[in-house]
Amino acid sequence: MINKKNKTIIIKGFVLFLLIPIIISTCSLKGDIDDLKDQSENENNAQKPGDNENPINNIEEGKQRLYKGDDFIGNYSLISALSYISNNAINEDEFTIVIYEDEVITNITLNYKKKIGITLKGYGEERKISYYGDSPMFYIYSGITLKLENLILTGRSRSNLGLISTYESGILIMNSNVKVIGDMSLGSGVSIRENSSDSGGIFIMNDGLISGFPIGVRVGNNGTFNMHNGTISMNTSNGVGNNGTFNMYNGTISMNTGRGVGNSGTFIMHNGTITDNTGVYGGGVLNNRSFIMHNGTITDNTGVYGGGVCNSGTFSIHNGTISENSAEFGGGVYNERSFSMYSGIISKNTAVTGGGVYNISFSSDFDLINGTISGNTATCTGGVFVDGKFTMRGGIISGNTSNGVRVSLLSVSQNMHFIKSNTESNNSGIIYGSEAEGYDANGIPYKNDIAVFSFKNPNLDWDDVYRKETVGETDRISTKTGYGLSFDGEPPYLNTW
Repeated sequence: MINKKNKTIIIKGFVLFLLIPIIISTCSLKGDIDDLKDQSENENNAQKPGDNENPINNIEEGKQRLYKGDDFIGNYSLISALSYISNNAINEDEFTIVIYEDEVITNITLNYKKKIGITLKGYGEERKISYYGDSPMFYIYSGITLKLENLILTGRSRSNLGLISTYESGILIMNSNVKVIGDMSLGSGVSIRENSSDSGGIFIMNDGLISGFPIGVRVGNNGTFNMHNGTISMNTSNGVGNNGTFNMYNGTISMNTGRGVGNSGTFIMHNGTITDNTGVYGGGVLNNRSFIMHNGTITDNTGVYGGGVCNSGTFSIHNGTISENSAEFGGGVYNERSFSMYSGIISKNTAVTGGGVYNISFSSDFDLINGTISGNTATCTGGVFVDGKFTMRGGIISGNTSNGVRVSLLSVSQNMHFIKSNTESNNSGIIYGSEAEGYDANGIPYKNDIAVFSFKNPNLDWDDVYRKETVGETDRISTKTGYGLSFDGEPPYLNTW
């Protein structure tokens, strides 16, 4: 007989026996849910754009990763990721595609009719995107801002467009560790397309390298190129070919074999360096329209007409240095049109004729308001060779070999003016003679071999032209408004000759 107490124990044991699988299953399910939750949290933490941690193990290795803001969308090829953006983006969206492996692509047109930001960012080491075709790798239209980071973009466009091209008001931004590399054949690295409307494409270069193209950066009409840093180097025609607006805030343009900058638009140099470029017309810069130099350095360039700058437009220097360039004519500057020097230094340039400045032809006009032309060397005229109009309102011409200023009569309109500046100074500048003593702050002697030599009166001895006879006294130009130099440094003075 089973008593009541034993019966109760048996029933409870049986019920517990039935419940054990359910309890085990429930515990297992809870564990799975917890694991999934932990995995999801870990995945979200691991997948922030730009993280340097290794990717989580459950993704397919080698796929690019697409994010909308900080939200992970999925793993795609680059083409597929951009297709997703095209089909799903709404206005003002920001996307990031993290590139985990090198990829060869077909050409991509970014034209979504919306305002969209897209960042392509290499993961870990620099990742390479390659393209060889008949049109640009990336074609960026209005509303699209494409940012590049930690990538190598390589290949060529068979057309005259760039490997990367912007059109209308499309924007390209190059950030750190980006290289745009060509094969020295067709096209340009970056092309900012011409546009008939008032707004053109924009290229902002914050860092990186553009190399190996006929033209590193081509700027079309209404386009804008803002160079804040980086290097444009070893291109075969122009480092920069500008027909729009080029603002150079910093960076380096170097070792281009056509010239550093070919400008037929507006070029404003705020800072930076243009160096080691070569060209026939302007090793550093060929200016056909408007070039304003606020600061920076143009140095070690080589040309035939203008080692540093060949100017056939409007060129003004407000500060900065043009130094150690070389050419046959105009080691520092070869001027065919309008050149104004408000401040700055033209120094240590060399040429056959016109070591510092060659002011050539009846249409050339060189206005020296202030600044220093010193330490330049030429077989004929180390400082300023004048065959046009030269007006000196201030500044210093010193330490040049041979001649500070040489005046020819090759042009019927050739003339010189020396005008008192509107300052407390009582002279319109200084051209040091052969008797001058001392050195400037850069260690260059003040004296020119000859202050001014002119073909106007070839019977005069070179050492007597425009130099006072007192030993050690420098050639100070006019102390009275409107006066110029005389043949012997004493009255009567000449305004134009």
